[in-house]
Amino acid sequence: MLCNTIQKLNMRTRIAGAVLIIGTALLLVIPIYASTYYHADSRAEALQEELLEESKMEWKTDYAILRPDKSRDNQIGIIFYPGGLVENQSYLPLMNRFREEGYTCVLLRMPFHLAIFDLQGAGYAMPDLKSEGVERWYLSGHSLGGVAAQNCYRKHPEDYAGLILMGSYLTKDGTSPEQVLTIYGSNDQVMKRDRVTDKNSTIVELKGGNHGQFGDYGPQAGDGKPGITREEQQNQTVNIVNQFIQK
Repeated sequence: MLCNTIQKLNMRTRIAGAVLIIGTALLLVIPIYASTYYHADSRAEALQEELLEESKMEWKTDYAILRPDKSRDNQIGIIFYPGGLVENQSYLPLMNRFREEGYTCVLLRMPFHLAIFDLQGAGYAMPDLKSEGVERWYLSGHSLGGVAAQNCYRKHPEDYAGLILMGSYLTKDGTSPEQVLTIYGSNDQVMKRDRVTDKNSTIVELKGGNHGQFGDYGPQAGDGKPGITREEQQNQTVNIVNQFIQK
């Protein structure tokens, strides 16, 4: 019996040691991996300075909020999850286009620039966002951010009017085309386009668009060459979302 007890203790010690080694390795590897993220380009950085100076944007602890002009109707809001390993400021040009259309926009800040570490980020922000006067919130995300957005949407569908995916696709059934909009570029070589189905989502393909031009962070590794400009892709995206929301 003593021998069995010693063996169990040795096994527990080995397991504890293995967990400690793996945990330490992750703590070292994740920051190094995350340090290779895509940075916002000069257009996004300049826009951030302009929006802050004109008080059209405000940084909170875990997100930035862009408010429409007082003359616009701000009853609709969009909460956005950035793509994996992409600096969230990269999406400010796109968010500002939505702001100009009269939407209140919330751009989430992700730990290590990876949405998988804060899947419920939108939910955590919701209590503070109630003071914004928005009647209908839509969840949205680009690429890996789209996966996070749909995870949050499935857990709290009563809190959101719909889901908007960019360069991303539904990973599970259970939604309808009236609830979900999927937008992707015809030249997208990053997203697995063969997995996109119109069974549970309204599908729109941007002719000439690619994966990375939803944000402003330069070319993305493995992506296709665009047939339209970044501004054109983002403007078309805003028009498509407008039609989806206003239908």
